Amino acid sequence: MHFTPQPIAGRIGCMLAALGTLCAAWVIPAGGWGSCSTAFLLVAPAVPAAVLWRAVDPLARLVLAGTAAVVVDAAVAEVMLAAASWSLPGGRTAVAVISALLWVANALSWNAMAPQRSGSA
Repeated sequence: MHFTPQPIAGRIGCMLAALGTLCAAWVIPAGGWGSCSTAFLLVAPAVPAAVLWRAVDPLARLVLAGTAAVVVDAAVAEVMLAAASWSLPGGRTAVAVISALLWVANALSWNAMAPQRSGSA
């Protein structure tokens, strides 16, 4: 039986999206959601980025995914600060949207790599 990571990665992505939505929807003091929010901000963009680089060596994929997460978080913070519209829930929501777009890109790449079936029988 051939193992494909797509179903597991999809489940992880759904859980992260639900966690991010929960964190973004409720403005709770940092003591309550601080570590949860930090984990979401680091993991949510890293997981789909790691799945996108499935052809790369696992250690290199880990480094690339961590770097991608930091770049996404820094870009969101930079743009929101430049637009003078920074807020923690807004930042979490922006990271959740970018992560969702990465999952869409992942799904499209899986569909593009799927073997094509001919219509004739």
